[in-house]
Amino acid sequence: TAGVATTTATADATVIQTRHRIPEAPLHTGQVLVYQVPIPEPLRFLEPRVTETRRMHALGEYGLMHVKLYEDIARFGHIATSYAYPVKVNARYVMDPSPTPKF
Repeated sequence: TAGVATTTATADATVIQTRHRIPEAPLHTGQVLVYQVPIPEPLRFLEPRVTETRRMHALGEYGLMHVKLYEDIARFGHIATSYAYPVKVNARYVMDPSPTPKF
């Protein structure tokens, strides 16, 4: 539905969709890597309302996520999340790259 041709040759692809593998060859100009994740919303378990998570992303309000990570450290001595580990992209957006593990 994206309107792009299908290929198995990485060098010929403009959109590369993956669950967790990154191509070994460097991407060239015009290629985009799209991660397909089972639960793409990293705030889903902290805030169930879609309207609220959209607002949080729009305003860059990730304090709830920071508190959750801090509470893990205070309680367990480390971040206890083994999957759905949040990452910040372009110093602005929080996303969930799962199923990629935190290590």
